[in-house]
Amino acid sequence: MKKKKLRESWEISRDAKERYNCVPEWGWHGDDHIVILWNIEDVKHQAECMKIKLNKDECREVLDACLDGHDASIGISWDILEHHIWNLFKHKKKAA
Repeated sequence: MKKKKLRESWEISRDAKERYNCVPEWGWHGDDHIVILWNIEDVKHQAECMKIKLNKDECREVLDACLDGHDASIGISWDILEHHIWNLFKHKKKAA
């Protein structure tokens, strides 16, 4: 199996990004590691889908909650981001 470097794997992410509107970057890091990167833009996008507006520090708080509560058998997904956004910031939801 030929491993893709992180830069090369961005091509996959960019294609998926067009389909799903926002996808984290992923790929091989060296010979023995893979990485999946979630960033504040991912959090901001998910919060906006939930009609919640977050600033940069609040997005970092969500990422920190994901890190603190990380369960390797579940991982981090859009659902996990949504859970932590709702847990921390449901009071900021805009009325419909």
